[in-house]
Amino acid sequence: MLPLSAPSFFAGGYTGTNPTSRVDIYDNSTGLWTTANLSVARRNLSATTVGTKVFFAGGVDINNNPSSVVNIYDNSTGLWTTANLAVARWDLSATAVGSKAFFAGGRDGTIFNPVVDIYDNISTGINELNKNEEITIFPNPANNHFTVSLGSTNKKVEVTIADNTGKVFYNTIATETQHIEVITQDFGAGIYIVQIQTADFIATKKTSEEK
Repeated sequence: MLPLSAPSFFAGGYTGTNPTSRVDIYDNSTGLWTTANLSVARRNLSATTVGTKVFFAGGVDINNNPSSVVNIYDNSTGLWTTANLAVARWDLSATAVGSKAFFAGGRDGTIFNPVVDIYDNISTGINELNKNEEITIFPNPANNHFTVSLGSTNKKVEVTIADNTGKVFYNTIATETQHIEVITQDFGAGIYIVQIQTADFIATKKTSEEK
């Protein structure tokens, strides 16, 4: 958590009828205001802090689409960086425990989403959120099967697949592999959340099954 002398941030929201990218920053030690901008204008975003970093995650953009963007401000350097949630969504919950920030749930269109994104400020930093970029699922949409490509060989990986209610349809643990084949002939048509967990990261992807 940032100390009481650290800045206070007021980010996003509405100006008139449109989302804004504006960030108003109040310096508690000097009593002065400055401004910055989110990389994407949005409303209904969530915020939390870990160490010297402030996170502004998700939200709804100017086209009324859910956003996956995470803007990160490091108070020790004064620099902004960006990352992405596994699933674009808004009204998610954000909190921090120890060195980790958690971004949980929220709405993905008209659907309530069970995904939890985890950022570890010590062990993996920004890579934990961006690990999703290395992982692909194909074909997507699927029809009776799909492949999870991990991008690199992992000594041990656990894959869990659940629907939007949280009901688990598939779970497996594999070792020394880059690809996992999933048979989905017993899955109903719909959207599924794929969680991939190793000793170093937790990543989530979304896929759909067609019948």
